[in-house]
Amino acid sequence: TVIVHPESVQSSIRMGCLLMDVKDVDYLPMRVLNTVLGGYFGSRLMKNIREEKGYTYHISSDLVTNTSQVLFMVGSEAVADKSEEVICEVRREMLRLQTQLVSDDELRMVRNYMTGEICRNYEGAFSLTDAYIFMEHLGLPQTHIEDTVEAIQTTDAARLQQLAQQYLHPDSLYTVVVRP
Repeated sequence: TVIVHPESVQSSIRMGCLLMDVKDVDYLPMRVLNTVLGGYFGSRLMKNIREEKGYTYHISSDLVTNTSQVLFMVGSEAVADKSEEVICEVRREMLRLQTQLVSDDELRMVRNYMTGEICRNYEGAFSLTDAYIFMEHLGLPQTHIEDTVEAIQTTDAARLQQLAQQYLHPDSLYTVVVRP
């Protein structure tokens, strides 16, 4: 879907689909895959679309868990006339994850980043309280944080490729572009 908004100076791109229930066994390893794709500043989407191509200042992917149904979403504000190129590159990165194993170095970087984020996110009483409210709201076990750390440390490249093949289907994404 393309929406023309004449006052816009950039194209706003959102791509997404529903994936799974938050309690699904694939959810925690999928968080690792999402981080590789677009979940941090060193991600594949940032390196390709921002750093190499210069189409956007920021692009990311996320697993949204406001409800028990996990929403996979890619979002970016891109150069006005480059929205099609951005969409093609997102699709290309998804397909690359399906066909090529993530390198040991890239996986090590993602593991370090994710482990550091957990330490940062749960360093105080208020953030831990928020985490437990989140877990209670979604019916997650009290071991959710520990389970997350375990998934980060044990999910390997073959599992990431299998998850990409199972869940990252470019043709199943709903895409909305708001452009000038």
